[in-house]
Amino acid sequence: MSCVGVRVRFANGLLRKRSLLLLMTSSAIGRLDFRHITVDLKKSQVAQPVARLEDEALKFIGAHCPELVTLNLQTCSQITDEGLITICRGCHRLQSLCVSGCANITDAILNALGQNCPRLRILEVARCSQLTDVGFGTLARNCHELEKMDLEECVQITDATLIQLSVHCPRLQVLSLSHCELITDDGIRHLGGGPCAHDRLEVVELDNCPLITDASLEHLKTCHSLDRIELYDCQQITRAGIKRLRLVYNVTALLETIFI
Repeated sequence: MSCVGVRVRFANGLLRKRSLLLLMTSSAIGRLDFRHITVDLKKSQVAQPVARLEDEALKFIGAHCPELVTLNLQTCSQITDEGLITICRGCHRLQSLCVSGCANITDAILNALGQNCPRLRILEVARCSQLTDVGFGTLARNCHELEKMDLEECVQITDATLIQLSVHCPRLQVLSLSHCELITDDGIRHLGGGPCAHDRLEVVELDNCPLITDASLEHLKTCHSLDRIELYDCQQITRAGIKRLRLVYNVTALLETIFI
């Protein structure tokens, strides 16, 4: 069975989840050539008993879909490390993973990705507040093809994560650090001095990072491809600092920076 794109909707809650599980566990199905899977699940309709069912479905995908490239599980809030680790171990071709809003996951997922998915290019883990510098360090040291990372509200990460990304991820183009309140100018200094800065880095989101100052804007002057930086509610950023950054690029419309 070969399906290039699969979008699963659970609009009717548990009943359709059971139907999906029955389909996936049918003895008539062997190896599946699923490449792209999106689970569109409405949080308001998730019943508590569904948690085990979701992990079981992920285990099946990990065991039977080795060609999987894209997996979007955004807001599937009941999934845990157990199901996702099976995905990592069984889907070595994985390039894009979105688990934003999956608050139960821990550094075990980042470790599993680093150990099993070297082709990973896109990782979206917004609002996954249990993830730490230790996990992102393992990920960065092993996934050198990372291009886009959404780390919004990964509230435990510090400059240590940025140091690892700046050293090991030369292809990084888009980085969201919104609401990562422990990030400081020193982390941005490392990012601006890394190999991704000169030709790759295009978008940096720093809104609601209270420790960021104009010094970070100075560090980002080395990012020649930068076309968007978000600084909403960065209270220590000044209009003078933004003006100096614009002068470096000499194109008024190049940077979307205001909302301070």
